[in-house]
Amino acid sequence: MAEVYTGIPTSPGQGSGPAQVVRVDRPEVDRRSITRRRIGSEQARFDAAVAEVMADLERTEAQLRADDPSEQARLALALVGSHRAVLCDPLLIVGVHRLISAERLCAEWALERVLGDLRASFARLESPELRDWWRDVEALAASLLRRLVPGGDTRTLRVRPGAVLVARQLSVVDAIAAVRAGSAAVVLEGGSLTSHVAILCRSAGLPAVVAVKDACARLPPGQWLGVDGDLGHVELLEREGAEETEPGPARPAFAGPSVAIDPVAAPLHTACGQAIALRANLDLRLDADFARRHGTLGVGLLRTIYQYAGHQALPEEDALAQLYAEVVADFAPEPVTIRLLDLGGPLDEADLPEALRGLQDCRGIRLMGQRPEVLDSQLRALCRAASAGHLRILVPFVTTVDEVSDVRARVDRFCDDLDLDT
Repeated sequence: MAEVYTGIPTSPGQGSGPAQVVRVDRPEVDRRSITRRRIGSEQARFDAAVAEVMADLERTEAQLRADDPSEQARLALALVGSHRAVLCDPLLIVGVHRLISAERLCAEWALERVLGDLRASFARLESPELRDWWRDVEALAASLLRRLVPGGDTRTLRVRPGAVLVARQLSVVDAIAAVRAGSAAVVLEGGSLTSHVAILCRSAGLPAVVAVKDACARLPPGQWLGVDGDLGHVELLEREGAEETEPGPARPAFAGPSVAIDPVAAPLHTACGQAIALRANLDLRLDADFARRHGTLGVGLLRTIYQYAGHQALPEEDALAQLYAEVVADFAPEPVTIRLLDLGGPLDEADLPEALRGLQDCRGIRLMGQRPEVLDSQLRALCRAASAGHLRILVPFVTTVDEVSDVRARVDRFCDDLDLDT
């Protein structure tokens, strides 16, 4: 009977091929103190490591833009962009610089200390999905540490086409390399359903199983593996000459799912016959394809905070209008409900444009009293996007009828200005 290991299924489909085991560990940090005269050079060493990792991300972005215009590639671009935002986060950069200067720690020790604080902050978050994002930050941090620790392995991951990639963890850049190379599947010792790597694998149709205990030690290099991303099984297959056997043709990068996903049967009904419409909750437009393939009928909620987070300046009205129109068109003629900007949630002030800082207690529609021009720009963009399909506006944190009337009056005025029907 074939030996089978079990993990968490994170990306559906089946794939088989020889195991390519990647043992890239987080390096051991030498906790060295430095002299005062080395503070500047140690900070510069850290900045150089950040610049090298940033250059890797930028090269990946350039390859995606040049080679692949698909929706899945755009998701990959968005995830790479989120990692670039982490690298630029003042909490990381300023925190490391401060520890190097104030406590005279070497760069890798200072980085380890800052990461420890970040790990504790993630652990305190109520949302399990947000807590899981730490795994993505940790993979990025490991790339930084390998550049700071003497002798660290900074080689670019070279994925063999048709192989099953087995690793403790992968960065987003590594996962993109696996997709682009035409990997048969991914098996990880760590990971979760909501990590960026899992999202990327699902979008690209690359079968993946995570949380397979001791996978790197238990799955020999070259061993032919069968990976079931629906059940979370990794099976050791009997195959003569597995190490010498050439795998099948590589699957095109970001070409869509490797297996068909049956949509939810429609229409849905309760036991008493009441019709049910299954709608999606989205943070990004790039989730739309996954939602449609699972049979959703429109969007119950599109949050808008992520069009503002991670930017110094407010988004342009034209950019908002284009994004909203694309989402509405994605699901037309089904309804798409877009929520007006709400500043609450897990984001820190440093994540917001300067114009919105200091307003964290100004939830939902109350922003109208403090920054009316911000919501006016959003409302105009929504009015412009409405012609693409069936658009609804959700006004958060309403406490009085006057607040709803005010929003309605503004929508009417903007529609008149744009010569649109309301």
